[in-house]
Order: sequence, then C-alpha cells, then structure tokens
Amino acid sequence: MNFELLARQTLTEACSALIPAPDEGAAQGQSDELCIAAVIGFSGDDLRGTLGVAASAGGLERVRRQLGAPQTKHGAADALGELANLILGQMKREWSRYGVLATLSTPLVMRGLSIEVCGRSDGHWYEQQSGVGADRVTVWLDAHAEAGLQIEPEPVDTGLVHGGDALMF
Repeated sequence: MNFELLARQTLTEACSALIPAPDEGAAQGQSDELCIAAVIGFSGDDLRGTLGVAASAGGLERVRRQLGAPQTKHGAADALGELANLILGQMKREWSRYGVLATLSTPLVMRGLSIEVCGRSDGHWYEQQSGVGADRVTVWLDAHAEAGLQIEPEPVDTGLVHGGDALMF
C-alpha cells in the first residue's frame, strides 16, 4: 500500500459515508457558485496537508440539515467546519491502521461570493464531488508524503472504533 492509494481510498470512503445525497430540486433558483469553504490542516512524521470542503448555497443547506445545525448563518458555517473535521477524522482513523499518524488543526471557515477551488499539478491533489449546480459540495485533499513515510502493507487493529460501529455506555 502506498500513501497515494491510501489517501484516495480513505477520501472516497469518508465522503461517501458522511456527505448526504443531493435533494432533487431543493436548490432551484439558488446560485451554483461555491460560496463557503471549511479548511483543516494536518501534519505528522513525513506527512502534511490540507483538507477542504466547499459548498454552494444548496449544498450548504443540505449539510446543515444532515448535521442538525441551527438555521442560522453561523449554524450552517459550523456544520461545514464540522463536516471537514468528521471527514478528516475518519481518514486519520483509517490511516492509523496503516501506521500513518497525523495531528489535525481546527477548521477554518471562509465565505465569499464565489470561491474557486484550485488543484495542484504535482499529483498530490484528490477531489470528490457531491451534487451539481446549486446543490454542490466539493471536497479536496492536498497531501504531501515524504519518501521516508512508512506504511504498513496490511491494516492492523488499533483498538479504535470503526466508522458505523455503535458504542454502548
């Protein structure tokens, strides 16, 4: 297993599990511009990068409802920041099963009239899309792994709870 494959797989799995499906017709009449983004950084031995989640107005509303945030400007922004945190947290948990450890920063949420997500050309950029037009959520991962990054060939049981497992107290 190499880090590029691990990053791509975990991003796809986390997005599929955590981003709600688009609501048909729910965002009619709204702008299709990405108007808000949440960015969260991570670093570890021989590893660093950023994960971002950007949304159009309809996509932001979809995320807000899914996470049960209040119907306020700050509630929606908090929901997008929490979604970025949940996605990267799930990825970090899976990376740890391969011996890749990372520390996460806190999410930063930015608003604008039109946010353009710009990818890199060096092969360390991974992107996922959910929805189209006015009901769009875009997730990107910009990851840099140094040549010395050690990755276990098979996952090991870290004792951490897996996504979807129930905890009883």
